[in-house]
Amino acid sequence: MSRPPSLADLKADGPVILPSLLLCDFGHLADEIARLEESGYKALHLDVMDGHFVPNLTYGLTIVETCRRLTELTLDVHLMISNPHQFVERYAEAGANSITIHVEALPDVRPALQMIRSAGAKAGLSLNPPTPLPKPLRVSILEAQLLRADGGRIALPFDRG
Repeated sequence: MSRPPSLADLKADGPVILPSLLLCDFGHLADEIARLEESGYKALHLDVMDGHFVPNLTYGLTIVETCRRLTELTLDVHLMISNPHQFVERYAEAGANSITIHVEALPDVRPALQMIRSAGAKAGLSLNPPTPLPKPLRVSILEAQLLRADGGRIALPFDRG
């Protein structure tokens, strides 16, 4: 299986909206992914939550591995977990093409971001709404995810006012 395009490649034509597998029917995961492929999506977003860093608990490596076996689409994995540096290489090996970690998860995320890149995945950084971007990172992040709600929580409606 060839390596899917990165999110940066997908974004070359403009912003990309990815479907999240968070609420899919895991009893019919292959069918769910096939429907998304047929709909023209080029990537899938997987929210990994550990019940510690965020209050919710979702899925982990097994689902990422299964998704990789089921599709050649780009897998964008958002780790909302404590100590992500202990797991980033395993998620890349499982098939994640892009791995996003939270700036709040580690005192210094730079080594973890480098681990992601060294494992062959694109590195992303996510911030919860009240978190300021640390100054040393302002020049080293190419892709960032700014959340409308704290990680692991359903986003509130967008307030345009």
